[in-house]
Amino acid sequence: MAAVNQYESPRTIERKTREKLQRTADVVYQMGVRSALDGDYVHACESLRKAVRYDKFHIEARNLLGLLLFQQGEIAEAICTWRLSLQIRADRNRAGFYLAELAKEPQLIANMGQSLILFNEALDFAKESGGDYALVRLKKATQLNPRLVKAHLLLCLCYIEKGEYSRAKANVITDIRSI
Repeated sequence: MAAVNQYESPRTIERKTREKLQRTADVVYQMGVRSALDGDYVHACESLRKAVRYDKFHIEARNLLGLLLFQQGEIAEAICTWRLSLQIRADRNRAGFYLAELAKEPQLIANMGQSLILFNEALDFAKESGGDYALVRLKKATQLNPRLVKAHLLLCLCYIEKGEYSRAKANVITDIRSI
């Protein structure tokens, strides 16, 4: 058991702990940046979420997480992430710019919202073995929001379930290039 320095005040211990958490958050954030640059958005998002857990005031991690979520078609979660970032620090925060740019594109937001509704319907149909209905909804969802990765993956899964492996493969290759 480590001996605690009896001369350190609780404030000093708290400050040291906070600094260590911030350094850890910075390291994990850098891992997320590297993963994002490599195109590995899944691991990048995981790393950025960890960075925010270590330091809830890490604005850069929140903003990059929002961008990656937006790139993957998760617009609602991206907006929530940016709004939290703005609540933490309103001045000199890129999240305000991202939200302002989104506000200029109401059709984009409407399309992304509609694509999520179609995706959720397709998910319900796929669970109930209504593969054809799911395919129709997923095709429409991917047309409205080509970046919605989950819709592309479910579409490929539906093709695989139907035994149409070449269409699944063609869809993945085509869609990954468009994202």
